[in-house]
Amino acid sequence: MLRKNRTVISIGAAVLLASFFYWNFYTYHTGAVVELIENSSDLLLVQDESGNLKTINTSIDLSQITMKNKKYFISYEHRKWETPRLLSISPV
Repeated sequence: MLRKNRTVISIGAAVLLASFFYWNFYTYHTGAVVELIENSSDLLLVQDESGNLKTINTSIDLSQITMKNKKYFISYEHRKWETPRLLSISPV
């Protein structure tokens, strides 16, 4: 019985470890021309040219240097189950 429990725990740990590596190493980098819909101290709400809305996390407050309803080229990264994170932004 103890050997069976040890096997189940080992398989569970292996699955958990594989899931962590999958989540950690699959980072997607995306660049897009977007229109800024809303900006706050740590989030941007943008709309791409297809009309899709996306929320992007920022590490600094961009509300003083960006303007709503203007177009920007943004570069961001995202992982599964996380909100995208802004890498760069520049006016178009």
